[in-house]
Amino acid sequence: MKRDAIISKTLLTVVCVFLFSSCVVDDYYGNNYNYSAGVYAFQSLEKILKNNIGILEYALPLEQYIKNEAGDYQISEDKYFKNYKVRKVKDNIWCVLSGGDTLSVINTHGVSLFTPGTDWDIKQGGNAPYMETWQKLTYKGNGVWDFSPDNYICNYSWICNGSLEISINDFDSMTEAPAFLSDCSFSFTGDLKAIYYDIYYNANDYQLIYKERNRIETVFAEKVLFNNVIKEASFSFMLSDVGYPEIEKVDVLITPVAFFGGREIRIDYRGESVINIFND
Repeated sequence: MKRDAIISKTLLTVVCVFLFSSCVVDDYYGNNYNYSAGVYAFQSLEKILKNNIGILEYALPLEQYIKNEAGDYQISEDKYFKNYKVRKVKDNIWCVLSGGDTLSVINTHGVSLFTPGTDWDIKQGGNAPYMETWQKLTYKGNGVWDFSPDNYICNYSWICNGSLEISINDFDSMTEAPAFLSDCSFSFTGDLKAIYYDIYYNANDYQLIYKERNRIETVFAEKVLFNNVIKEASFSFMLSDVGYPEIEKVDVLITPVAFFGGREIRIDYRGESVINIFND
């Protein structure tokens, strides 16, 4: 077993040297703090972006459910909310439920999600305190929304603010509007600031206490291709973390790798480079 492990690692090193002129062979949580911190920050950012695009997770099927509301609602619910329940609580206000948890509250304002110039207001992320702020989703037309996260809590304790433009790729070629995130891929541009907090609950005065640990800030000037993960992009983000509280830059380059059917990710942080190939 040990001999096999040595051979496997040797082969991995050879492959890396063959593919790249510079390659760091190690796992993400090895002994080198610089690159493990940079990679961890990138992984967190990718999950944060997934959660921001996830603002459409229940909005897309709700659009289709409302269209079929006049029919058999049970059939529509099974089709569009197979693992959940959806209930209208007031005029134009809907809740998506899972057991005793409220996953999302959506105010459609009585208009279609695909009507240019209109807003849907959404609270999302589980029960309080994660649903304190309404998030606004504005449709611009042609499969494009403006989404400005406002103290939007996602990926556990990350709180996001910013301004994103989220686009459905190849929307013009679709014969009907997508009902699920999995029906399409996305691109986005814009700016985003995410802060990781330790969140405590003070039982004495029933207040939440936030203690900042990490901060990520970035501007996506060029369109970033996103399909559950970032598929192709070149960007930088600024990172402040508990190990190095100074704000420093992390450079990211992501390119498709057809041979592996995945992507190559290069991350540069504090003078260290990490290159990995993922078959997502």
